[in-house]
Amino acid sequence: MFRLFLVYISLMFCFTISNVVEAAPNPKNISQEQTTFRNEKNYEWALGLRSFQWDYQEVVNGNNFVSDSGILYGIGGRFNQFINNFILGIDAEFVVGETFYDGSQTNLNTGVRTPYQADSTNSIFNSEATLGYLFKHENYFFVPKVGISYRRLRNYNREDDPSDYDRVIEYYYAPIGIQTQVLFSEKRKISLEAFYNNFILGQVETAIGINNTSVFNEQESGSGYEFSISYEEKFKDFNISIGPFYRRWLIEQSEVVSISTTSGGTATVTEPENKTDIYGLSVLFVF
Repeated sequence: MFRLFLVYISLMFCFTISNVVEAAPNPKNISQEQTTFRNEKNYEWALGLRSFQWDYQEVVNGNNFVSDSGILYGIGGRFNQFINNFILGIDAEFVVGETFYDGSQTNLNTGVRTPYQADSTNSIFNSEATLGYLFKHENYFFVPKVGISYRRLRNYNREDDPSDYDRVIEYYYAPIGIQTQVLFSEKRKISLEAFYNNFILGQVETAIGINNTSVFNEQESGSGYEFSISYEEKFKDFNISIGPFYRRWLIEQSEVVSISTTSGGTATVTEPENKTDIYGLSVLFVF
């Protein structure tokens, strides 16, 4: 249902953009003040709501082995500082929501795997710092960007289920991409962004050791992608920016570690190859 809603929003964007393009003035008739990328304060900040459909799958021997999906809700914001043609940006978001886990559990003492399904709670925190350089041609703006980012996913333990456990997954990565803006008038613009997220390092912390102690698995290989489009309109005291986005993560199997079991033996633990698809919507008030 949420994906259908995003498709509807995207179609409305296409309709809105086509109307804006028809009503857009000739770039040669737009004044220099109208085509400025920045405001008179040389900075901007934004705060608003973000929501997305989160689909996570673990892959074993080429087959989807575990799935965890649901809708997460939260807040997002950004800050941009303009220094001549350079743009220093900071972006952050926090979302949380209920998801449905469909997979299995493994008895570490016997190695026996049994089917397991449960409702779960997940939260995701993302933070990003980027540096871009502005290129301009008439009413078109191009900003190549590079940066450094951090992502933290927490899967909360269900207190009513003694077999459940806490899990935290952290990513460190470097986004590389471009932002394109088209200014149609003094009050309207369209922004498109495309990024490749170069995976640097990941770590999975799982509370499955004896007495719920943490087990750590490092993730060393993976990649991510992100695409977004937004429409922004200026009002008297603020702007409103709204648009859909899509993110995808492909992470290779983690390192294998050995742990002690309650029976006195040992077991190996690894985080399987996994992929994540995110279909989201962002609404921001820009100041």
